[in-house]
Amino acid sequence: MRTMNYQTLTPAPALSAAVESIWIYSGYRPPHLLERVLPSGTVEMIVQLEGSPFRCYDPVSFALKQVMHGPLIVGARTEVQVIDTEQQLDVMGVHFKPGGIRSLFAMPANEFSGMDVPVDAVWNGFGEEIAVRLSQAPSPVRKLKEMERMLLSRLDAARQPHPAVPAALHRIEQAEVPISVGALAEDLGLSFRRFIEVFTSHVGLTPKSYSRIRRFQRALRIIHNRRQRSWADLAFDCGWCDQAHMIRDFKTFSGLTPREYESLNVEFMLHVPVEERGQICPIPHAQSMVGLPR
Repeated sequence: MRTMNYQTLTPAPALSAAVESIWIYSGYRPPHLLERVLPSGTVEMIVQLEGSPFRCYDPVSFALKQVMHGPLIVGARTEVQVIDTEQQLDVMGVHFKPGGIRSLFAMPANEFSGMDVPVDAVWNGFGEEIAVRLSQAPSPVRKLKEMERMLLSRLDAARQPHPAVPAALHRIEQAEVPISVGALAEDLGLSFRRFIEVFTSHVGLTPKSYSRIRRFQRALRIIHNRRQRSWADLAFDCGWCDQAHMIRDFKTFSGLTPREYESLNVEFMLHVPVEERGQICPIPHAQSMVGLPR
């Protein structure tokens, strides 16, 4: 049995406005075949270090929907993504900050939204280069540093985010109740339409959708850490108008009610085993394994 190995790298200062962290893990073989990845509102890069395909499934029927190869850009999304776990034995990734990909990609972030896009479709030939250079790095630490060097080589300091975007992100994160998009646009000196256009092109989601995802994330964190006093209190504390509204959003973003999410008692907040007829979908000859990083 392989044990879980998870390491992260805080990027160099030149990348810090774009990248939250670079991570690598190996040895992931949980006792379930499929799992939901709950939406975070952020953009990721995923690299299968063993060259395995990336397989996605319909979130309702669980039928195989897509098979992709090579490093991928995983766009910001508002819906749950269902993936298999056999593909995740050796994986590496880049967690971009909201709005941070502007200095790395010429394409607007909303062109990735809800999609898994091969890196080669964005940076011609660079996906293959990533795979080759990572395969030649002899250790997890060296792979992390190699990924950092490759991202630095693609950094374009001239492509700075619109100043309204970091200001808006900060206001959304700090708001205890849903913030008015119109009022936010006015405060930032932009028309309503222009603000939505600028924000969406940088973040990949509209301000309203991003705010809803962040509220959902706050609720997930409270449930995951077992801090809620009651469901009504949770709805109020996270800015929903009532408990029913919270439940509707939970179902929209995860396919689960808050109570169902809580009952699964997941180890890692955004990764939820798929249940089939009340049972966790098994992997044939499943082994006892540890979980996935947050």
